[in-house]
Amino acid sequence: METEKVTNEYEAPCDGTMLEHLVEEGADVPVGDNVCRIDKTD
Repeated sequence: METEKVTNEYEAPCDGTMLEHLVEEGADVPVGDNVCRIDKTD
């Protein structure tokens, strides 16, 4: 996540493989919206 004042990195909430990016890099996304799809592994 990047704003005018801060840049943060966030880890995925589970282990798995990223299947798809749902938004383009640099796009504005409302808080809480999904940004990718992950295939969870056990």
